[in-house]
Amino acid sequence: MPTVRENPIWLRLGEAADYLGVHSVTLRRWADEGKVACIRTPGGRRRFIQADLDDFMTSSRHGAAPGAPPALAVLPSSAMQLTTGHLNLRDEAWYGQMNERQLAGLRGHGQKLMATLMHYISRDEGGEAYVEEGERLAVDYAGLFLHHGLSLTDVIHGFLKVRRSITDALHEARHTEDPMDKAAYKLHRRTEDFLDRVLMAMVKVYQHAND
Repeated sequence: MPTVRENPIWLRLGEAADYLGVHSVTLRRWADEGKVACIRTPGGRRRFIQADLDDFMTSSRHGAAPGAPPALAVLPSSAMQLTTGHLNLRDEAWYGQMNERQLAGLRGHGQKLMATLMHYISRDEGGEAYVEEGERLAVDYAGLFLHHGLSLTDVIHGFLKVRRSITDALHEARHTEDPMDKAAYKLHRRTEDFLDRVLMAMVKVYQHAND
């Protein structure tokens, strides 16, 4: 049960997931496993206290307790910054054709996708559930791009730019002089594996749309 607090700020599942920068599926699983505190309303809805989420993020940054989920903050802050911002997409031709509401929607999906990636690569092995979640987010992302009239070429071009931003940031975050350092190589491979699956998921959406 959440710690008793005065004047708590309550968040619904979707709001709490956005606050943590993860997909609601991830937060629902954590709550069901007892890794994130929540309560159930009489109707069965999950409710989270914002301060409890702050505590969860703080404990994650300082090393999670045994059995806690892999934390985004186990990675250096330079890599963590990829979960926010525009990832150098402002110069894409389609970027200026969208209004702020549309861009906010795309950023929200992008933040959740990057957060899922960070969870995946923070593990030494396994984590297929995070890859599958990344694919689901990629399908949603591609659906938004289709809705806004972007071509598959536009999507791939933007994706490659984002991919370069991610790999560059992770390389800098490792602070290693040896590009073939074992830990750095594993991090790179897991990142590539995740992003390959994401790209293929988006391509399949466009293929099905043209069938």
